[in-house]
Amino acid sequence: MERVMVICALAMVAACANAADIDSASADTHVLRARVVGGATPIEVLKDAVVKQAKAFCEKQQRVVKVRTSDASPSADRTGTEVRVTFSCLAADDPELRKN
Repeated sequence: MERVMVICALAMVAACANAADIDSASADTHVLRARVVGGATPIEVLKDAVVKQAKAFCEKQQRVVKVRTSDASPSADRTGTEVRVTFSCLAADDPELRKN
């Protein structure tokens, strides 16, 4: 059942977020926001789905994702949830990847 929820969450987030939804905060730090209507999917599942999108974004650049922050809050109109992930795309040998 959990696997089905993850697949559904990925599909919902993929439909709501794309590369155009990624804002650059600095040279290698980005913010990805996704809004999902309704509340049937647990927030952690939604966050995981957004992190997977961030990972795919970095992989297209042949880099590795490092999640800086992730949070979720009710959408402005209170009809769903907005998930926000701040992340960096780093070289595979970047020492920053070893830091927690």
